[in-house]
Amino acid sequence: MRAVPTDQARFDSVDPATGEVVDSFAIHTEAEVRAVVAAARPAALWWDDLGFDGRETRLRDWARILTRRMDELACLIHRENGKPLVDARLEVVGVVEHLHWAATHARGVLGRRTVGRSWLFPNQKPSVGYRPYGVV
Repeated sequence: MRAVPTDQARFDSVDPATGEVVDSFAIHTEAEVRAVVAAARPAALWWDDLGFDGRETRLRDWARILTRRMDELACLIHRENGKPLVDARLEVVGVVEHLHWAATHARGVLGRRTVGRSWLFPNQKPSVGYRPYGVV
């Protein structure tokens, strides 16, 4: 579902160095935002169903796409924020590195694991696990 603004109120992203409008974006109403969020919720179920292996694949694919488009993204960051191009590239590199870290370590950080037993309940084996919660 794509949000279609009910009015044409817009805001501009302006290059701080030149004053040139980089792009113009629709301002959505609360109802439009709620509709888009509701439409996005099923994606959390899909993401959960992928499991760690499927999510790792998607994160690495995303990192490859960002790497291929690094110059384009760095130029956009530079134009929208006024950052030097070198800093803008480093920002993209940081995102790519984080995606690789998350792909590599997600199972260890978020996977189900046993936690300390209590002497009060010696026959219980407590564990902790995390699941994607979705759009909040």
